[in-house]
Amino acid sequence: MIHNDLHEGRKLVKSLTMPDEKPNRKKEFFLNTVLVISSLVFTFLVLEFGMRFAVRYLVSGERQERYRSYLEAKNAKFEPHPFLSYALVKNYISKTGENKHNSFGLRGEEIAMPKPEGAFRIITLGGSTTYGTAVENWKEAYPAQMEKTLRETYGYKNVEVINGGTGGYTSAELLINFVFNLIELDPDMIIFSEAVNDTQTRFVCPDDFKSDYTGTRESWNKPKYFFLYKSLVAQFIGYKTGLLPYPNLDQFIATSAVEMARETTYIDPDQPDHNLCNKTRNEIIKENTSQYYERNIRNLIALAEANGIRVVLGTFGFDKTRGKGHYSITKPYMDAISENNDIIRKIGKEKNIPIVPFEEKVDEGYIPPTKEYWQNVHLTAPGEKLKGELFAKFLAENKLIK
Repeated sequence: MIHNDLHEGRKLVKSLTMPDEKPNRKKEFFLNTVLVISSLVFTFLVLEFGMRFAVRYLVSGERQERYRSYLEAKNAKFEPHPFLSYALVKNYISKTGENKHNSFGLRGEEIAMPKPEGAFRIITLGGSTTYGTAVENWKEAYPAQMEKTLRETYGYKNVEVINGGTGGYTSAELLINFVFNLIELDPDMIIFSEAVNDTQTRFVCPDDFKSDYTGTRESWNKPKYFFLYKSLVAQFIGYKTGLLPYPNLDQFIATSAVEMARETTYIDPDQPDHNLCNKTRNEIIKENTSQYYERNIRNLIALAEANGIRVVLGTFGFDKTRGKGHYSITKPYMDAISENNDIIRKIGKEKNIPIVPFEEKVDEGYIPPTKEYWQNVHLTAPGEKLKGELFAKFLAENKLIK
């Protein structure tokens, strides 16, 4: 009995003189966790602000555009559109001030409406190769270069050339945009030159090849992982590991069928492609024909002529020697582009429509096949200048301007 009392007494003394270690351990664990999280957040913020400073002030060109594209959504070039899927942002001005869109959502300076008396207004229709994606200054794109040449070299002081190009547009969007928007600008002439974007609509499973291109194009929609692009650190890690795709327009408008087809772009065209229903790319191009491209061109011409607008067509030329770098450089795509150019020539011959032989001139070496002039299928400033001069010369020599 006495022994038990002594034991209980010792326990009581120990409890009064020694603190309980369990609460201290919990507190220590909590503090360490907070410290680790705070350190990680602090490191992330330092890296984030450091990278933002570098991208803003130390990096330029394509790399800057790549990393800033989603950070500055307010400065984006494209926006959703109810029936075009997307369109150029109206009244856009780039950070440098060299690129801009007018109030009609077209690249270049403001357009006078109504059309000034005596003016001869030309609108160029096409995709990124008409917009001039590889040149920052809108004045360096081929439509502006064509206007400058027509005025200064050939004396057509009354000519206005409007850049009606939008990156990624197929003949379908160009047709729709012409009907609802461009006719209202009262053009005297349109010049259509686009062949590459329509080829993408064909490289899908036959069931996805639709007459309205809905098998490859969908309404504007932000990708599920869009929030990651708001961080430069997340972008950098994602790009380096391959977990995050580089930002591009397809992420907002392309269907999963297109994304799958792009994954195997560079495989042997005679090898069955699991992303194309186990058909080869050479088989796909024969099964999914260029019929809708031809239909769209014919409808565009009919609508233009019904509105008293002169039509000029242009074959699509690009450097075919530079290897990988753009999906259109692969043989199946080049074959598809050649088919579209043949359609342009066929329609031009049938309907007696003038055709600017741009593909032919490029193949002859009119624009040297070097990186000084080309950025994949897109022209740099020197190349855009040569293209504008070629189109201007064609119009002048054929006396197509009143």
